[in-house]
Amino acid sequence: EISGLKVLQSWLGYRMKKPKGRKSSDLDEIRPQHWSADMTTTLINLIWILEATLNIEPDLEIILQSVIKSECFHADELPKPSDAQKKPPKPPAKPIPILDLDGEIQND
Repeated sequence: EISGLKVLQSWLGYRMKKPKGRKSSDLDEIRPQHWSADMTTTLINLIWILEATLNIEPDLEIILQSVIKSECFHADELPKPSDAQKKPPKPPAKPIPILDLDGEIQND
């Protein structure tokens, strides 16, 4: 459980035939038609990550306490970005292709 979220139950809930959880957009309706080998691999990886995270929790607690006890700094102590760094990035020179649901490039 992370901040009240049961990670494994939530992950599985969103991937069930009748999904659980909040719906944030129409994209939530796009679901796989069946359980795939990739989903099994992803599930196993998620379980391994959760297990590894739980195993290092005592070390993370020590690090957190060290950070909490250390000195704070203020925003005005950070380096100021230049005007060039504040500008939004330039769009790509070549348009990025848009794929349809079959992985084919759309010609629109």
